[in-house]
Amino acid sequence: MRKLIINADDLGMSPEQNKQIRQCIELGVITSSTLMANGPFFDEGVEIAKQYPQISVGVHLNIIEFAPLTNAAIFQKHGMLDAKGNFIEGAAFVVPMDEELKQAVFEEWDAQISRVEAVGIVPSHCDSHEHAHTRPELQETLCKVLDKHHILRVRRRIVPSIRVMLRAKQQPASVHYDKSRAVKTKKRSILYRRLHLFVVKYKSWQWNRQMHKKYVLADAFYSFREFYSFRSILHLGGKSSVVELMCHPGNAPFQNETDRLTNKQSWMSGDFELINYNQI
Repeated sequence: MRKLIINADDLGMSPEQNKQIRQCIELGVITSSTLMANGPFFDEGVEIAKQYPQISVGVHLNIIEFAPLTNAAIFQKHGMLDAKGNFIEGAAFVVPMDEELKQAVFEEWDAQISRVEAVGIVPSHCDSHEHAHTRPELQETLCKVLDKHHILRVRRRIVPSIRVMLRAKQQPASVHYDKSRAVKTKKRSILYRRLHLFVVKYKSWQWNRQMHKKYVLADAFYSFREFYSFRSILHLGGKSSVVELMCHPGNAPFQNETDRLTNKQSWMSGDFELINYNQI
């Protein structure tokens, strides 16, 4: 039977996100969550994680938002922090990753995992805020920190589905990203963007293939919204495949996704089994 891991990202990010993640756990619609160690409401997130042992709890590695736990001077030097000392959204994807910055990222991720471990939680796996852990330049850094903490499970990199993306354009938009704080990038031509999509698709497949040689990854990874709209993705990878679905309860732009998730009669069926990360 196909297996689904439904992971709620951003535990510890805000009171509303903590509250709705708790509600989703109690409803039985999520099986896993990842703690943001530098999140403003980390301690409250820890209480929730410990209260519900039936879910797996991983670390939501973060170099996208809020203040770093370490190396503020180095991150500032490389243009990753704003005047208040918080990570600038988007900077992690555009700044050159030299050896000094890679070491700073390693130490930051190391500190974030260590903070989760220090409160008595053994991380089931790692993923990251806005998938920063899948940046190719940080692959070696990621492996180094996973090995140090003996973490064997990690979220796979998204492999863009062109078919799903094209069909999604016909669906009502449910997520609108606020890019006002993000690093601005150049606008590209349509031809460039299409070619870039194929390049990203190949690099994503390559990243997953390399990571799978040493670590445990789900067989496929999508958002809950994609799964809800295109149930056929569940059938990719064979009858015994494990599919991870990402969701963001309590995050206002994802409210439509959360409404669908909590209405489990609309998607729960007998053709898959819900499991957590500790079960793969």
